[in-house]
Amino acid sequence: MQKPRLLVALFCASTALAGPASAAPPVPSSSTSTAVPTAEVDGAIAKLADPTPSVRIGAAQALSTTAPEAFPALEARVLEPGSGPGPMWLVLDKAKKSLPPGSPDDADVLIAVVTAGNTPAHRALALVLAGMKAAEKQGNVAGARLLVRVAVAHKGMLKSTATAGLKRMGDHAVAALLEVRNDADKDLRGWANKTLDGLGKFLPSDAVQVKDPQALADVLTAFGKTKDPDAARVLTSYLNADRAPVRDAARWAIAQYGNDGRLALKEAYEAFTSEKVGDDWSAKRLLDALVVAHDKVRLADVFKLFDEGKAHRDAGRLEEAVASYDALLARAPLFERRAELAGAYVDLARKKEPTDRPAARAHYAKAARLAAGTPLGATIDADVAYLDTLDLLDRGVADPSLLQRALASAPDHARCRELLARMDADSRRADDRLRRYALAGGAGLLAAILALLFVGKKSPPKTTPKAPPAHHARTA
Repeated sequence: MQKPRLLVALFCASTALAGPASAAPPVPSSSTSTAVPTAEVDGAIAKLADPTPSVRIGAAQALSTTAPEAFPALEARVLEPGSGPGPMWLVLDKAKKSLPPGSPDDADVLIAVVTAGNTPAHRALALVLAGMKAAEKQGNVAGARLLVRVAVAHKGMLKSTATAGLKRMGDHAVAALLEVRNDADKDLRGWANKTLDGLGKFLPSDAVQVKDPQALADVLTAFGKTKDPDAARVLTSYLNADRAPVRDAARWAIAQYGNDGRLALKEAYEAFTSEKVGDDWSAKRLLDALVVAHDKVRLADVFKLFDEGKAHRDAGRLEEAVASYDALLARAPLFERRAELAGAYVDLARKKEPTDRPAARAHYAKAARLAAGTPLGATIDADVAYLDTLDLLDRGVADPSLLQRALASAPDHARCRELLARMDADSRRADDRLRRYALAGGAGLLAAILALLFVGKKSPPKTTPKAPPAHHARTA
């Protein structure tokens, strides 16, 4: 009994897990954000009331091709209470009768409805039909859910149209149908089971026979929501799936069963580890231990590469260390201890700096992604700022702003601080030289001006005494 205890202990130390399996959220398969462009959806809906048929047709076509980010807004409008089924029934019946024989309802009836008129019943039916076409176009569980809800809305008026759309969606419709197997609406449950049977997906073992990984993850998530007892053993077979969305969905789903899933987990654990467990093991303990056991085997090669890379780095073989870590990240891009890999890339980048700055930058970029959110991340940003400043200096541009910003986040970065101090000293020396040149030039200019003033000044003209008047001379 030592091996099970060892595996349980490894759970706390396992770095391949993001947290307890029971805490993992359901795998999302489509956007559920409420921040969607509702204005364009509402604008198109408003145009369904336009008096011009061509405008109404354009609006219906726009709604039927709604983009994924706007689909939640359209879904909300389609499911809002509208005209009663009575008037819509009349509009639908009349539109179908107006079509040529053999016309597929879902392809032509929408155009027939919007062409026929713009009354509240016409607009309500056009909105629902356009929403159904858009739902099928989404090709995911979100679109299938809308078709499922519309199938039983309006007294089942569009059930055949919804069923046909779900069958065309195939694997992507299975999860939405499984989710309503426990619905309070008896008619909805019956119709969902009948539709699943028609798709060949009635049994859990058949429901998981889908090709698309996201569709499979949606199916497993649906089992977790409904807690189908017949699906528990199916879920345990996907706890170690190669694809992360499928693996995470299975682990979340079986955790929702609580102790109802204990027997399936016990059987899976004993089959995988060849060890018996006691009756005191809860379902959560079994799941945690089984997850650790699976991850230990699945990630064995990853941890081998991790150890190899660390040994290479310790020995100074940086190129080999980075090669091992590149192989590791190719196998496990979300490796939980990836921040520990960043140091090797930083060391190699600094080694490359003197001779190959572009290569150094590439290694810094990878290190920054690995160390995002850690103190090392700020240091890497400072290293890049140091390189960029050197490049600017090589082009004759002395800009200290990059270093100043880097030091604000990494104040202990010695190279940035030294380079900034050197740039400040160079700037002061340049200023001193400029001042000396300015003073010398100013003194020379002043001397030249004074020389011009004194040397160029003319002496005053000499005056000769005037001769006395002639009569004075004769008197004498």
